[in-house]
Amino acid sequence: MAETPKPKRFLDEAQELLPEAIALRRRIHAKPELGLNLPLTTEAVLDGLRGLDIGISRGPSTSGLIVSLSGTSPGSQSGRTILLRGDMDALPMPEETGLDFASEIAGRMHACGHDAHTAMLVQAVHLLHRHRDEGEADADGRGPPVVGPPLPPDHRRLRPLRGHADAELQDRPGDRGQRAHQRPDG
Repeated sequence: MAETPKPKRFLDEAQELLPEAIALRRRIHAKPELGLNLPLTTEAVLDGLRGLDIGISRGPSTSGLIVSLSGTSPGSQSGRTILLRGDMDALPMPEETGLDFASEIAGRMHACGHDAHTAMLVQAVHLLHRHRDEGEADADGRGPPVVGPPLPPDHRRLRPLRGHADAELQDRPGDRGQRAHQRPDG
């Protein structure tokens, strides 16, 4: 029997993680927080990552997190780095959707997808954790991918975040990077 191609296998595994992503997104959506102080959102993310063999560092002045995942096979500790970034904050606006998981906090809403981005990043860590030892070392000796997804809480205030993110990541430049963002009007 032929082996399932890796992209298809990853997609199938991501589909398996969808119920957890939806549950986490709805938990975050119901308790939207503003700005850089996001204790409930941070707690939800940490709960979503519980049980994984990962490193987590917390920002000294924000609710931002940096999650590091390394392979365990020989040579994987010096592997490539993939940076996945997402915002966790909500917007200061009322929610009038009528959803059963609508905002429980008046005047606050996740209207531009940060709740979904955060939930997707948590599940991406789960998926990458499953495959952290796959792949062969490159000719230069670097092993399979390593992930370090910083989850800074507020893209509109990058200056305060730079200190934490830069300090944590300056010795681990990314080989690839990805971020997601949506506007409330589109």
